[in-house]
Amino acid sequence: MDLVMTAAGLDHEVYYRGQLIKLKRGQLIVAGRIFAKRWGWSRERYHRFTRNCLNNGEIRYHRRDHRFSIISIVKYATYNPPADSGRTKNETTDETTDETTDETNINKDKRSIKRKKEIKPLARSKKISEPQITFDFEKRKFMNITQRDLDEWKDTFPLVDIEQKIKALGQWLLSNPSKKKENYRRFLTNNISRDQEKGGSKLSYQDQRKKRLDEWEKKPLED
Repeated sequence: MDLVMTAAGLDHEVYYRGQLIKLKRGQLIVAGRIFAKRWGWSRERYHRFTRNCLNNGEIRYHRRDHRFSIISIVKYATYNPPADSGRTKNETTDETTDETTDETNINKDKRSIKRKKEIKPLARSKKISEPQITFDFEKRKFMNITQRDLDEWKDTFPLVDIEQKIKALGQWLLSNPSKKKENYRRFLTNNISRDQEKGGSKLSYQDQRKKRLDEWEKKPLED
């Protein structure tokens, strides 16, 4: 319902992240971290939800990358019918035709997927998943950290020097080899998040010292 209410009611243009984007009726710009936070969900749950909507033919992607996506609500007019005033017969016919075409394409995709499963029942298990982040003690560095990971961390934790923090955590692991982690992505994210909550690591030494003194002066005196 939130996606339907957020979608464009009319064709228009919007500026988003410095880009002029043309949205048609029933389309909207989505960013996973924004909607996940708005709904009180984890990022993983949000992605599962949109993946199910896509597989069920409820949404269709027009753009999809690590910054944001543009989707169309299939059968948007069914959920949010337009007012009769000001609409011509051709507009109504075009919208109905678009929805019928979308539904036909979705059904073709479903049949194609079904045939692939029948021919290659093990194809799903052969899908290559994204490599997990690890720490190589011989190479003395984290492995499989992608540029997308760095961009998302920088966007989510703007006060933290992400590259420097990753190097510092790598040195900590080298100094504590017995404390290996089962989930290094969670290890990195939790530590970066704590730095963000403390005011970040991009402050100069003098700024950090002044911040700690200000916090100390604001503390109530104890008896």
